Amino acid sequence: FQAAGATLNLAISYANRYAGFAGKVAKENPKLKRDFATIQNAFRGISISLKSAKHELKDSPDFANYDVMVCTDGTTMMKKLIGKNTDKVSKTVMLMTLKMEELIAMAVGATLAVGG
Repeated sequence: FQAAGATLNLAISYANRYAGFAGKVAKENPKLKRDFATIQNAFRGISISLKSAKHELKDSPDFANYDVMVCTDGTTMMKKLIGKNTDKVSKTVMLMTLKMEELIAMAVGATLAVGG
């Protein structure tokens, strides 16, 4: 249970950090401002879902698992939104998105191990 909580905490930390970065570049890049603002909101949504999963982990691991799995909707949307962009910032955000997918996969495994 503690390892699963730690895994979720790690994923939450990265989602928050990535949301902050996306918000910063949204302000600095007028051409892609809307896209990066959308991505910032997606990372925030991922963080909220992961926090919900953490709170449900002990009593409802199956709901926690669902909350984590829903996060892939956000990463899929982000990849579609900026996946074809060739600028440096978009590539950086794409790497963050791929890292988030790895963290989500770990969080799914963690919730399954608890009983989700």
